[in-house]
Amino acid sequence: METAQERGLDRGIEVNGQRVTTLTERLDRLRGRWRELRAQENQLRTELHTWGIDPEAVPKQTVR
Repeated sequence: METAQERGLDRGIEVNGQRVTTLTERLDRLRGRWRELRAQENQLRTELHTWGIDPEAVPKQTVR
């Protein structure tokens, strides 16, 4: 980075830093959404088990 700054590439470094921040934030949001969906899936699986239904026996097309 120091070499890039010496060459006058400060703006490029700043832009890349912003991109990294944006991508990191997006990744965090996606991970959060994945956790929510995974929890929902687990809840549905538990309900199916409670009713005596094997979740793997439910056709995928029905779920989608």
